Amino acid sequence: FKYLMKVFLTGITGFLGQKLAETLTKNGHEIGTLSRNVASGDRATNTESMIRGEAVEGVQYYYGDLTDYLVISDALKDFQPDIIIHLAAQTSVAYSFTHMKEVFDVNFIGVFNMAEAARREVPNLKRFIWSGSAEEYGIQPEKNYPVKEDDIQLQASPYGVAKIAAENLLKYLYQAYGFPAIIFRNAN
Repeated sequence: FKYLMKVFLTGITGFLGQKLAETLTKNGHEIGTLSRNVASGDRATNTESMIRGEAVEGVQYYYGDLTDYLVISDALKDFQPDIIIHLAAQTSVAYSFTHMKEVFDVNFIGVFNMAEAARREVPNLKRFIWSGSAEEYGIQPEKNYPVKEDDIQLQASPYGVAKIAAENLLKYLYQAYGFPAIIFRNAN
């Protein structure tokens, strides 16, 4: 017996997101995603004409931005996923030094919006899997190498600060509400 899941996957236009979406759909899972590629002012759902080259066959597209709580809330309420895999982020560490607000909006407020909308709109959510970053460890003293999961976080960029803030938010939601968050800190 193979259990087919409904997975809401953000970051589908990134390398990992696209490969994961292809694998999940190939294995029969139902995938929903949030896409920024929209016609001006249009918030339609699953409209093929609005997809600009990033379409993965078998994926249900919702259109909007991570900073728009209402769009996320509506999408999750409609899709009702079993699992959310939140990979979307503004990923350039160097960019974060000159575009701090944008990085915080996407990498912290975006996580807040996804998690809070899921908490309120998806009562049967089994897992919220979020991609942190090895950047959360920052510049460690030489004695700490190799870095361990429980080593102190010494962020060295606005990107790292935003990721730590998002991780702390998810830990809080787990402690306060039993929110089913799973956090991993991946590296390039």
